[in-house]
Amino acid sequence: MPEGKGIPKVIAASFSQTYLRNAYNNGFLCVEVPELVKRLREQFAKQVATKEKTIIPGEEIDVDFTSGTIHWSGEKFAFPALGSVPQSLVIAGGVENLVAKRLGLG
Repeated sequence: MPEGKGIPKVIAASFSQTYLRNAYNNGFLCVEVPELVKRLREQFAKQVATKEKTIIPGEEIDVDFTSGTIHWSGEKFAFPALGSVPQSLVIAGGVENLVAKRLGLG
């Protein structure tokens, strides 16, 4: 899957519809997982309270789009499936690439 502007995916508790529309148009993959964000806030409460940036070297998040789950730190979190239009935009790398491809220009 292409990475929109070098951003492989954006995971958040929620997104506004305006943000999602713009993100998909730019080829960004957005995944809403409120329970994961809640768990991260609990896990890193001190850093959140002091507004420290938290980078966890060696940590991995496994995103399984077939089952609609994210696995992190031995836990599993569900997320809703991506619709067909956002899927096509993300796969194409954004609306400009999708339109160019459909016009035979790309």
